[in-house]
Amino acid sequence: MSPPASAMLRAVPALLLGMLLALLVLPLAGCGSPEDKVAAHIENAKALMADEDYARAKVEVRNAVQIQPKNAEAQFLLAQLAWRQGNPSEAFPSLLMAVESDPSLLDARLRLGDIYFAAGDAKAAAEQAAAARELAPERADVRLLSGKVLFMQGDVDGAEKEVDAALAANPAFVDAITSKAGLMSSRGDNAGALAILDQGVAKTTGANAAFLRENRLQFLLSIGNEAE
Repeated sequence: MSPPASAMLRAVPALLLGMLLALLVLPLAGCGSPEDKVAAHIENAKALMADEDYARAKVEVRNAVQIQPKNAEAQFLLAQLAWRQGNPSEAFPSLLMAVESDPSLLDARLRLGDIYFAAGDAKAAAEQAAAARELAPERADVRLLSGKVLFMQGDVDGAEKEVDAALAANPAFVDAITSKAGLMSSRGDNAGALAILDQGVAKTTGANAAFLRENRLQFLLSIGNEAE
């Protein structure tokens, strides 16, 4: 039996109200400013990176970059992911965008400086080192980049001074340890270079210590064990 017409009429306002509420709620579910969405993607990416789930982290960061292509933090995260996955060439354009968007992003400048150093571009590396010194002149990694640039420019004494300052600020800084060993070897002091590497092994743990042990072994092989 069909319900009475009066019952049907009474149900109409309630039905319309329900539909109206649904229409109001739906937009709210997808609302949020672009900044909020980008921040959420970035936080998700950081959590995934901490778990070393780089593939999913990259998806999150790309979502953030799609919303805000010039977001410096998102571009830097994209560069870090490329670096960790062994694709430094893929990191380069993201680092450039990060620095362009936020010239005060020190870590991005240091990464760029290292890339230019590895490529042998002394002028570009020097530009990044100079900008980094303005931001944090006493930070260990800033002093180290300055030392690398001075070495490229032929100032070995100046380079060693900067590397020593980096080690004074952070005695367990692996890149500074290997750089100091390299400088000593360039002066012909292979025994001193080995001593620096041994000291570095004693000051570090885990993967860093293992890296220095491997570096020591390769150094011994390269000099033909003459310092042993």
